[in-house]
Amino acid sequence: MYDMAEAFIEHVYVEAAMDSDGDGRGDLIRADIVRPRTPAAVQVPAIITATGYNGTPGGKPYVDNANRDVSDLAFMPGWEDNYFVPRGYAYISVDVAGTNWSEGCVDNVGPNDVESVAAVIRWLHGEPDSVAYRNLDRELTVDARWSSGKSAVTGISYDGGIANAVATATAVPGLQTVVPIAGGSSAYNTRPHGVFVGGGTANFSEWLTEPEPAGVENPSNPARLREHQAEKRRVCQPQFAGCALTPTPPSALTTPSGTPATTRARSTPSPRTA
Repeated sequence: MYDMAEAFIEHVYVEAAMDSDGDGRGDLIRADIVRPRTPAAVQVPAIITATGYNGTPGGKPYVDNANRDVSDLAFMPGWEDNYFVPRGYAYISVDVAGTNWSEGCVDNVGPNDVESVAAVIRWLHGEPDSVAYRNLDRELTVDARWSSGKSAVTGISYDGGIANAVATATAVPGLQTVVPIAGGSSAYNTRPHGVFVGGGTANFSEWLTEPEPAGVENPSNPARLREHQAEKRRVCQPQFAGCALTPTPPSALTTPSGTPATTRARSTPSPRTA
């Protein structure tokens, strides 16, 4: 067992293999890491939650939006780090593209979400073309020599859907397993008879990218965060406006090998007879 009070905490920005905001550079994906303080020769596996909720008002348990200063150990107050880190795992919370501190545009369990977590997994695995930085200005690269290269992805609801998506949409070196909890697998197929039902999902993308409200302080440079969020909304607004209403049809999906995905045909009910 390792002492949680002595855990290492770091924030890195992993460059993804996508440019969803069109600025000519790979989107930087923010990863908040809590890992045990181990001897230099000891490497640890990682448990990852990729989420769009870290920047939303009231996004607990993954973020503490309290209007007060908080300690480094309190920034991720959920049970995940407190349970896994003492047992020899790193716990990592990833901001998917377009949310919180990450660059890019959100797409709700689409290719951008998948590449967000896949980029972090590749970096942890030590892939030669993976790079991470200490900040959004791309200053000071950082490696993951502490990582064993093995990762698992978990999450609840939307975050569980991301875990499902990264497991089925791509082959990622280092991904060992996923543990989705009440996670969806297809927003398209779960619409009753193809009919969109209103509610929170109608404006889900806009809600995920909503800037922090006035008066809510983030302990790490709140002014820069609000500026960053506002710029993402300006650039990405045309891309996510109404995207919850137009999910990707199954015919447009592909398997990891690049071949079209197959869908199970619905049976036609027999006519009712007297």
